[in-house]
Amino acid sequence: MGVVLGVIGAVANAAMIEGNTTKDVQQLKNRLVFDPRDIFKEAAERASLKIGAGSSVSQPIITPYVYVSKGDKDNLLVCAAVLVEASAPDSKWVGKYMYQAPRQYTIEQLANLDENSSLALKGSLAEGFEKIILHIGQENPEMLKAEKPITFRSELLSPRFDFEMVGNIISDDTEIVWLRTVGGVYAVRKSSISYTYVPKQL
Repeated sequence: MGVVLGVIGAVANAAMIEGNTTKDVQQLKNRLVFDPRDIFKEAAERASLKIGAGSSVSQPIITPYVYVSKGDKDNLLVCAAVLVEASAPDSKWVGKYMYQAPRQYTIEQLANLDENSSLALKGSLAEGFEKIILHIGQENPEMLKAEKPITFRSELLSPRFDFEMVGNIISDDTEIVWLRTVGGVYAVRKSSISYTYVPKQL
């Protein structure tokens, strides 16, 4: 892939916790003992993605991180996530991409991963980053035209609030639904989303 995404963001090693109480955040703080930047770099190498060195206003800045969302039954959903910031002389664009890992956790499980479980989670995040990188490399105007509008509900994207949202379906396979919303591009496990196509207006 001939894409250059630029330098790694400085805050990339922070885990983002959504929909959790202060107590939950304290319980998870400093417990994920791996650096998303390192996992992302390895995934980029496997995908033959060139990462720029140094800083340049012409290069997008990428910030990989781990996103944790508290679901409907106090289960924790974990995602590999990337922010892409691109600047032009008169504008700035920020894109967000997430890929949900297959396993769900309790707070106690995620805060007390043994070596094997930690390696398994790291492997899931690496796969997520690789899938995100491949997706970014494939995005094009024709793909955008082919997307179909939907309404959906997702415990990942609206943690602890069951309300309907709008977006576009990018693709749907046996395990993952790729969708686009105003907030970003998300690869969500089918167990964490339900959706309905919006009929075309005549």
